[in-house]
Amino acid sequence: MGTESLGCMKADYLKRKADGEVKKQNYRDAIEHYTEALKLLEANGTKTKGQGGQNHLVLSNRSLALTRCGRYASALEDANRCVLLKPRWAKAHWRKAQALKGLKRRAEALEALKASYDRVDAPRGDDEGDREREEVAKEIRRVVASMRREEIAQWIVNALAKLQEGGAIKAATLEDVSKEEKVEACFRHIKISHQQDQSGAERSVYFDKVYEWLLDSCICDREAYELRSAIYCKAKCLKQAQADAMLAVACTHKHYSDAANSSGPSGATTVAKYKDLARTYCQLGVAYTCEKSDHDDVDLAQGVKCFSQACEYDSKEDKYQSKLKEFAEKLSPQETARVQDLLRQAQAGEYKHSHLLQGERGVQIHQMIVSITFREGTRGGLTAAVREELRGSFAKHFMCRSTLDVQFAFIKFSEAGGLTVGLEIHIRCAADSANLRTAKGFVKDLCSPSYASTIYSIIEGENTERQLGRSIQAASAELSDITESVRAQQGTDDFEFSYLLGGKASAGRVEGDQKPARPKTEIELPYKMYKLVLADGSPCERAEKHGFAMSRVYYSKAELPDEVYAQLCDSSLRWRQSSDEVKIILLQVPRGLKASRDLGVQMLPDFVKCASRSGEEVYFEGKLCRGIIPEQSMWEYDADTGALTFYLKKMNLELLSKSYQHAEMWWPKLCVHHTEIQWDDYEKDYSDLPEPIMQQYEKNEIQSKLLNNLEYKERLKNEALQESDELRKRLRQERLHEMRTGQSLSWVDLNQGKKSKKRIGL
Repeated sequence: MGTESLGCMKADYLKRKADGEVKKQNYRDAIEHYTEALKLLEANGTKTKGQGGQNHLVLSNRSLALTRCGRYASALEDANRCVLLKPRWAKAHWRKAQALKGLKRRAEALEALKASYDRVDAPRGDDEGDREREEVAKEIRRVVASMRREEIAQWIVNALAKLQEGGAIKAATLEDVSKEEKVEACFRHIKISHQQDQSGAERSVYFDKVYEWLLDSCICDREAYELRSAIYCKAKCLKQAQADAMLAVACTHKHYSDAANSSGPSGATTVAKYKDLARTYCQLGVAYTCEKSDHDDVDLAQGVKCFSQACEYDSKEDKYQSKLKEFAEKLSPQETARVQDLLRQAQAGEYKHSHLLQGERGVQIHQMIVSITFREGTRGGLTAAVREELRGSFAKHFMCRSTLDVQFAFIKFSEAGGLTVGLEIHIRCAADSANLRTAKGFVKDLCSPSYASTIYSIIEGENTERQLGRSIQAASAELSDITESVRAQQGTDDFEFSYLLGGKASAGRVEGDQKPARPKTEIELPYKMYKLVLADGSPCERAEKHGFAMSRVYYSKAELPDEVYAQLCDSSLRWRQSSDEVKIILLQVPRGLKASRDLGVQMLPDFVKCASRSGEEVYFEGKLCRGIIPEQSMWEYDADTGALTFYLKKMNLELLSKSYQHAEMWWPKLCVHHTEIQWDDYEKDYSDLPEPIMQQYEKNEIQSKLLNNLEYKERLKNEALQESDELRKRLRQERLHEMRTGQSLSWVDLNQGKKSKKRIGL
């Protein structure tokens, strides 16, 4: 037997032995056996084939054991090597995700889980593939649920950037801000949308959205434009927010038009269309009205018009009604008249015919203007459902390519004449096609006395008859060839939204190399110099801000939440404080040093420094914001992680001079050259106040509780006396009434002025 075969057999034995140790949860021994097995496989030069082709299995299993031990960095190294050896193996990406999850790198863990989900084998007869996919999907949901709102915002901004780079959506052309400002704006949008959510959910709906978008591998263009519009609203880029909301409306129309052409119209599709259009029109209204009324880009009339359209598409949604009422009350009479004009234009059609010949050759375009007068019709009866029904019926009858080829040309109403509706129908056809013959026959039929029955034979559905009645007073139609005029207008922007869809989005580039402008007013970034993290460096959820910069105070260690640190944006250190101590963790000290030999630490009453013994590299130095007691301070160094931690004893001169004001000992910043930490960024730890001050506080608390108890008992006693007195008065009133009148009535009946028919004999 060859040496190579013997080495492979020994490696296989060590792997099986390590697998057994993993089952017994003896992870330290398992890691040692996996390491020995891997050395043998690498020494024999084995790859991923043949008897010794177990490198990827050993790496995967060792990554699992390292993860169970909490050694996530080493587990990630093994998982990355495993992915290089077996890039199509789902479990390799799963191991990578678990290591990243342990390192709190949740966004990267989601990418690894998505790669694992996509690489799970196709479903087999025993449904093993389906079970694996389901398990990965559950893990994705768990990771998404553990993310902070700021991480969700970061993921959304990155996803939109990828869509833009891939050409799925157009780049911003009017206004733009930095990525950090977009993340902050997205965070604010997620936070406000959750606060406004009436369902009572613990988390924002965007957590579920991210989960769905991950499994679907994309965000559709209409959702992307709508979401980006909301982000730009919060970033104060109103012009770009309005343009994106328009694109969202246009993409929604196009999506449902394509769906109707492919599978035919249905009731469920129509309901979904109306809800989506209402939501996108509401977002467009928000883009017009979200800033102060004196902002140059605010247009209240356009905003009210959009909210009106949202209410028309979904009249049951209270949010749209409240928005409409809120901003309609702010309109002047001139702006109100302008809103009415804008609504008439919108009802007459937002799409015309510049798109009719896109990609077409040898096709004629005929235009038919149909005028129908409903004697019993009103403007209110011409609802979105009626307009959709009329457009769909005529598009089907004349074999139009989509309902976009049928639009409203005009709408007129008078008390005497009723409601007159004008339909503009575009028929694409050859010289003597069937749809052109149908159109010519329809024009002739409207000249006959039975024109009303001709029209109602075309209309499908009951909305038109229910809202406008069945009495048609007049009808006419004109057919004309407009092919040449359409060709002349090709490429012009002669309709409101759909021209925005013309052309393909350039992959990650601004069209025409036009550089977007900065917004007129800029968003304020709250954490420019520091960010809030937990002890392991993972981001923490931002505290909800209260009025007057208030924050919660804890006097008991048992009630303290997770420790929150302020980490400088250069990632040099993170620090936190209690009433008695300042804790500093240096993050740029190398690993594997010997503290007594390699590190020089200096602690003075107002100065701290940490550097290498040679003095070539300074890891931290600075003049402290307030004084410390060096003799009672200490530091420690962890060679495995490289973290050097200071425990600085506060001098607390301010607290000693004003012992009744505990907040006097709180440092506004660490060093004099640092930026101040906002007072209400996180809760205050007063659990280690100096002993005399803590005793005085506890004494005051006991006295306060005793006083509160006495006040409470006194209040209960007074309430009982008052209730007894009230009861006595009521009984006296009932008895007096009975003695005077001989009638028995309760106190309630007496107060209501009732009279009893029953008499009591004396």
